[in-house]
Amino acid sequence: MPKVEVPVEELRTRKLFVATPMYGGMCNGPYTKALLDLNTICMKYGIQVQYFFLFNESLITRARNYLADEFIRGEFTHLMFIDSDIDFEAMDVITLLALNKPIAGGPYPKKTIAWEKVYDA
Repeated sequence: MPKVEVPVEELRTRKLFVATPMYGGMCNGPYTKALLDLNTICMKYGIQVQYFFLFNESLITRARNYLADEFIRGEFTHLMFIDSDIDFEAMDVITLLALNKPIAGGPYPKKTIAWEKVYDA
């Protein structure tokens, strides 16, 4: 990701809504650690953040629609969907937040990276 510099005062105007669908009400350890790291960074920079977890919705599209509705009902400026089985770097979320684009995302492999296909490309 390119280097992004945003004044802390500007970041403090952002209100982040982190939405996580959790099938079976479960999440993995790396996700939990990353979420704690994100919370620490948000506290450090004075960024308002709210986490919303939706448990036991088997249809992911319906879960995301419900989470988006919760976001719209609040007074948040940014919505970040993060699945409960994803490991991520907390500063990458802050970087996406700092970009302040209408839509931004972080790609990740579906299950694993097929390095032989990456190499052949």
